[in-house]
Amino acid sequence: MRSWNEQFAQTWLTPGEARAQMDAWVRTRLRGHRVHAAPSLESVAAWSVDLLADDIQRFGNGCQWLWCTTAVGLAAELIFGSIAGGTFPKDTPFRYDLKRVVDALREIRNATVHPAFQNAAAGQGVPPVERLYDILDQDDDAAVKELALRLTEDWSLLADRPLSTFALRQLDAAGRLLAEEYSIW
Repeated sequence: MRSWNEQFAQTWLTPGEARAQMDAWVRTRLRGHRVHAAPSLESVAAWSVDLLADDIQRFGNGCQWLWCTTAVGLAAELIFGSIAGGTFPKDTPFRYDLKRVVDALREIRNATVHPAFQNAAAGQGVPPVERLYDILDQDDDAAVKELALRLTEDWSLLADRPLSTFALRQLDAAGRLLAEEYSIW
């Protein structure tokens, strides 16, 4: 198995031009949604793509998988929420390949940061972790497919490396597809 740094280094999240351009694009979009103009792009939000990318790398290197996956989910929500100025877009007409990874990232975020809705009686419809099973089961990675099977019985496995690895791959794909769609880099 490759180290987390090796996996992370293969993504656009590594420090460099692509990450800087995505961060600037998100900040600019967020500033455009503000009622009152922000004095600078740096003051537009407490979160940034740069900050969250550093957290993803740091948490992964420290084997803090739940925090790592949560940081991926927050980065995805920041990026995709900047499009409409709210939370993860559900009805944004993305092309199929981008919609698929955005949906996966939304389910990862929901399963990791909304534990109160893990009980079907507590919410409407299917709990996020159960929707995540299907997404994980469709992946090509054997460790991710195994996680999907084991997750049905043990939801604490959301704090395991296979989910962080899957989430990182989805965020990398989503960022690349979004950059292509919006000519970010």
